[in-house]
Amino acid sequence: LWRRNRRFFRPFVLAKFSQWGVDGKTSFAVAWKKHAKVLDPWLAEADAADDVELFRKLFAWKHTATTGKPLNTLVCAELTQRFEKPDAPPSR
Repeated sequence: LWRRNRRFFRPFVLAKFSQWGVDGKTSFAVAWKKHAKVLDPWLAEADAADDVELFRKLFAWKHTATTGKPLNTLVCAELTQRFEKPDAPPSR
């Protein structure tokens, strides 16, 4: 839905976004690795489109699930890496 019409479906996607699935009466964490083929490009698209809210949700899901590190540490490392890139765009 997000790719079909970002402007129209964005509020719906953000409202229904969850890292959790439901199977009958139990809930479970959805593993990023299991769906990385679809989720990694979506994360890159959200980043390229400057969709901060969606990017934050996807980034947190990916990195807290795979590294187990605190999110603040990961965000600081990511920001530092982006600002230190020699080919960074001048839109800082």
